[in-house]
Amino acid sequence: MAKLQPPENFDFSSPNKWNNWKQRFSFYRTASKLHKEDGDIQVATLVYTMGKEADNLLKSFELSESSSKYATGSVVLQKQDNGDFKPVSFASRTFTPTELSPVSQLQKKRLEEIKSEQKSDYVCSKLIEYTYNGWPSTESCEIAKLYKPYRSEITVNKGLLMRNDRLIIPTDMRLDILSKLHQAHQGIARAKESVWWKCISRDIQQLIQNCDICAKFQNDKREPMISTPFPRRSWSRLGSDLFHWRGHTYLLVVDYFSRYIELSRLTSTSSMAVVEHFKSILSRHGLCDTIVSYGGLQNTSDVFRQFCLKYGIEHVTSSPRYPLGNSEADRAVNTVKRLLSKCDDPYEAMTIYRATPLPHNGLSPSQMLFGRRIKTTLPQAPQKLLPSNIN
Repeated sequence: MAKLQPPENFDFSSPNKWNNWKQRFSFYRTASKLHKEDGDIQVATLVYTMGKEADNLLKSFELSESSSKYATGSVVLQKQDNGDFKPVSFASRTFTPTELSPVSQLQKKRLEEIKSEQKSDYVCSKLIEYTYNGWPSTESCEIAKLYKPYRSEITVNKGLLMRNDRLIIPTDMRLDILSKLHQAHQGIARAKESVWWKCISRDIQQLIQNCDICAKFQNDKREPMISTPFPRRSWSRLGSDLFHWRGHTYLLVVDYFSRYIELSRLTSTSSMAVVEHFKSILSRHGLCDTIVSYGGLQNTSDVFRQFCLKYGIEHVTSSPRYPLGNSEADRAVNTVKRLLSKCDDPYEAMTIYRATPLPHNGLSPSQMLFGRRIKTTLPQAPQKLLPSNIN
C-alpha cells in the first residue's frame, strides 16, 4: 500500500480555495493519525504542508504571554514593513477559584514532575523518541521488542508520555504511585483509571499479598447471587439501611444503577432524623423513584410515609425473615465497613471508592452517576476529568 501523501502546497494567490484545501488536510490529518500527535507536531506539519509562504507568514507574527498570580493574558504581534511589531489581537482572563486553589496548583506541579521524570527515565525517554521519530525494528532493540504490543497506544500528549489516556509512570516514581493506589486498599481497579507501566497489575498484586490490612479483612466467603431489578437510569432505585460502627449509627443510601454510596452519620435514630438526612441527600442528586429499605421503625413510621408521599417516592420494605430482599444495601454496608476498617480517614475512603472502576463495566460510581470522573490524589491527565456521556 502506497504511503499516504499530504495535500499539495496551498496556493495563497487563490484564497477562495482555502475551504477545499482545509478539508483535504483534515482528511489527511485523520487518516494519517496526525490528530493523535502532540500539538507542536500538528502545527509544524500544517505549516510545512502549506508551503514556504505559510512559514514566512507565521514568522511575521509573535505571541507575547504574561501571567500573574490571579490572571493570564496574551497579545498577537504582527511585523510591520519597518521591522517593528505591533499588536493586532489580545485576550486575557482571570483564573477561576478552582485554578487558584492549592489543590489545582499541586496537581499541575505533580504533572510537571512526572513529565520531567519521564524525560530522565531511560525507558520513558526512549519511548518518547520512538513516538516522535518512529519505532525501530524489534530485532535490534530490546525496549521496542518489550513494548511492541502497546506501540499503537503509546503517544505524547502535551509533553506527557501516555498509553491511551493513562500516564506512563517512570521507574523512580512507581513506589509512591503504588502507595497512593493502595490508600483505601481497593486493589487493582484504580490503576486502570489513570496510570500505567509494564507489569503494573503484578506489582499491585504483590503489594496486596504483602499487606497485613488486606490479609486481615480478606473476604473468602462468596456471597450468594441475589437477582434484583436493574433500573434503566441512575438514581432511580435506591437501597437504604442503618448500621452501627464504632459507637455511631450511620444512614447508608446506595444507587442500584451506579453503586454510588452516600453515607450520613446520625446523632439521632428517630424517623424525623432519618427523613432529614434523606432530604439532604436527595437535594444533592435529585428525587428517586423507589426506596428499598428494611422494615424498621424509622422506615415504617407515619413520618417516613408522609415524606415518601410528598415527594412521590415508592417505598418498598424487605421482610424481616428475608433480609436479602434488600441485598444491594446489605452489600454496600459490608463494602463501607471494610473501607472504614482499612482506612483512617472515612472521607478519603469514600472518595476513593467512588472513583474506583466497578468490576462489571469498568466505570466508577461517580462516572455512572455524574457522567464524569472525580479528582483524587492520584495523578491523571486533565482531559480525563472532563464530562462524558455514559450509556
